[in-house]
Amino acid sequence: MTVHVTTQASVESQTGLLTLPRILYNNRARSASLSASSAASGFPAAAAQKDNTFEFWKPTAVPATWRVDLGSALLCNAGGIAAHDMGTVGCSVQWQYSTDDAAWSNASDVHAPANNSEHLALFPQQTARYWRVNITNAIPTIGVIYLGPILAVANGIGGQFSPPNLARVTEMNPNDADGGQWLGASVVRSGVRSAAQWQNLTSAWYRANFDAFVVEARSRGRPFFFAWMPSAFVSDVNYCRLDADVAPVFKPGDAVDVSIRLSGVDRVT
Repeated sequence: MTVHVTTQASVESQTGLLTLPRILYNNRARSASLSASSAASGFPAAAAQKDNTFEFWKPTAVPATWRVDLGSALLCNAGGIAAHDMGTVGCSVQWQYSTDDAAWSNASDVHAPANNSEHLALFPQQTARYWRVNITNAIPTIGVIYLGPILAVANGIGGQFSPPNLARVTEMNPNDADGGQWLGASVVRSGVRSAAQWQNLTSAWYRANFDAFVVEARSRGRPFFFAWMPSAFVSDVNYCRLDADVAPVFKPGDAVDVSIRLSGVDRVT
């Protein structure tokens, strides 16, 4: 799991301190018009527009581009990539934008994911109709690509918290002999599961910002990228889903407490 920040001072001036959680849920690439520089047979570019992690886009040559037309100029300041092998094969990645689909500018700098876990890029906001991921050095396989505006939660997580990528859950079938000797075990399924809570958010901020995330993630069942403290723990990023409904508690003094339960894939790298 990796967070990569381009021009931290600009990112923080626009969205707040990177000690606060970031959530990428509003995927503007999902319904955009899409094209790619190439795609191997059985690995179409459209696979990376889907939320699932079992279909993949794979270009046939690099440099490779995965490009979306958002239909109009929209603000984006984050990109997420999940279910990939970029760390293993040694890719370099750069996010770019264009106002005319001809001249391209760099939204992020070039960076090489350190492993195959979820990758979240944060960069200064740009407003453009055309966006693309530019990949060099090696041919990757990529399952999920997100692009959109990041949600910077107004407060840090309160109380006890387990970063999802460290909160592993495993269901196993142990195999024991009649005499109690251990013969081994088989893993039925594994993943990560955690919970986060925020206290004393303002009701206006919650209604204008967090509730839209809840609608997308729970009511529509969409996954999201979650980084709980990007500046200090760059490896703590997960591609998650909400496991339960969300019921904010409104308190006297215009304060709101809210908690979420989330789960994701455990990607051993």
